[in-house]
Amino acid sequence: MLLNLERKRYIERKIGKEDKRLMLFSLTEKGKCKKEEIQRNERIYIQFIASLSELIKL
Repeated sequence: MLLNLERKRYIERKIGKEDKRLMLFSLTEKGKCKKEEIQRNERIYIQFIASLSELIKL
């Protein structure tokens, strides 16, 4: 999964300076944009489900 995210340029992997076994991951700008998009879509989905629930109650 991490390799897939790296290939899509959503995350960046860095190897620890002192301990080469340590891997540090951070979001790239593209990854941050994708995260914001997912969060927006989640809010829209939640609003949609709430509206549907209200319609079902009628």
